[in-house]
Amino acid sequence: MKKLSLVRAAALALALILACGIFASCSNNGNGATTTAPVANSDVTTPAGEETQPEDTTPTALSVLGEKDLEKATVTFYSRYYNGIWRSDLMATEDDTDTLMMAVYRRNKFLEETYNFTLDEIQSGTASFKPALEKLVSTGDQSFDVVYMSVTDAAESAQAGLFWDLHDISQIDLESSWWSQSCNKSWSIGHRQFFAIGDISTVDNMSARGVFFNKKIAEANQLESPYDCVKNNTWTLDKMFEMATAATIPSLDGTGSSVYGISAQNSFGFIMLMSTGEFISRNNEDDIPEINIGNERSLAVVDKLMTKTAGNEGIFLGSDKDVMTHFRNAEALFMPEVLYHLITLRDSDLDVGIVPSPKYDSEQESYYSFTTCYGVTCLGFPQSNTGDRLERAAFVVEAMSVQSLTTVTPAYFDVCIKTRFAPDIEASGTIQLILDGLYTDLAEAYKWGGLRDKVQNAVKEGQNLTTSIATSKKIAETAIKLTVANWQKVPKLGA
Repeated sequence: MKKLSLVRAAALALALILACGIFASCSNNGNGATTTAPVANSDVTTPAGEETQPEDTTPTALSVLGEKDLEKATVTFYSRYYNGIWRSDLMATEDDTDTLMMAVYRRNKFLEETYNFTLDEIQSGTASFKPALEKLVSTGDQSFDVVYMSVTDAAESAQAGLFWDLHDISQIDLESSWWSQSCNKSWSIGHRQFFAIGDISTVDNMSARGVFFNKKIAEANQLESPYDCVKNNTWTLDKMFEMATAATIPSLDGTGSSVYGISAQNSFGFIMLMSTGEFISRNNEDDIPEINIGNERSLAVVDKLMTKTAGNEGIFLGSDKDVMTHFRNAEALFMPEVLYHLITLRDSDLDVGIVPSPKYDSEQESYYSFTTCYGVTCLGFPQSNTGDRLERAAFVVEAMSVQSLTTVTPAYFDVCIKTRFAPDIEASGTIQLILDGLYTDLAEAYKWGGLRDKVQNAVKEGQNLTTSIATSKKIAETAIKLTVANWQKVPKLGA
């Protein structure tokens, strides 16, 4: 949920200065030695033909926050239950050899030594996060200072009044580049925001969705490269379905296909709708969510998806396991999936590419990469944390966030994701497009009116969306009013 801004570009420049060591770690070759470039000095005359090193203007904790002595305090994170994709990237040890975790360790070590404090983490050990957190906060438990959780858990916990409004915490500057501005926008209700994310973490990006494709199947059918479609602004729903139809090979027994044009999860229709920018909800000028689904454009998108998908034997919709089996066995041209599979597919013999989820048409300005609220990790401050403890914890979180610009962010984005995990050179650019377009919708976290299910069932089963959502929209509107009321009654810091 981070864009390649001027700040990010500066971070990339720093990453390139450290390239020898970092690339050795990513590729598992070389001796890990680093090469340090000379520091630029305006008073030194540069010999003719030589270029000066650009001044590094990337913000750091010291340049933004200055010096501070936290007097050997401990700041503890209470973290979500981890499995699979969603693993902790807050803490690391000096023995870690993974590029990302090495960067996390460098960040944490520098901050601990600079500000005289210790970081700690307690993992919840349970998938039932909100009930456990509610019990801890209600009892005034002070064993933790910051909560690190999924957006689904955060949304439920915020509605229960467990977090402070981030706008009331002076140490947190949500408008800064190290916080995700797209998330700030989509996670605000009534100008209140209880959770946020940014450069402090990379876990959320692994659940961003793109479209994987099998290059050999595309070439065998003399299809245009999806990469070229992206370059030419022709990567649209129509183009994807056109190519999928051309690549489909019906099975001999007529019960499916031996090669599917698309193999996707049951949520395919909903994911594709979101990729067109037609979200379930949008906030109005008063920052209050309103149901967006059902407008003319969203109905046109769903109708197209339904017409192309329902009853089409060239499109398989099923479980994640079956989808991955088809793709690994070279039985599908396209597989819409999360970026995590950049890692899982590295051990396959497939020649794979990846592009963003398609636009509705060429008039659509941007790509949107929907990711589920369960997949995105965020942080908040429990209302059991007050006074000096809260100020200290917020200072540390802000320091970790800004310091990540020179450590975690370049290691993850510019080295690991776009170099180590990218299946080819062209994928580096398309992965960036996917990450730039990341979007979540609180309507999905709160399941207002069950509208997500209505959309995906309409596409899969060929149901009329207008009819199926008529009652659900009214239920959703009532649910939104309740959510807004619950958010507004959460006590303000210092009240």
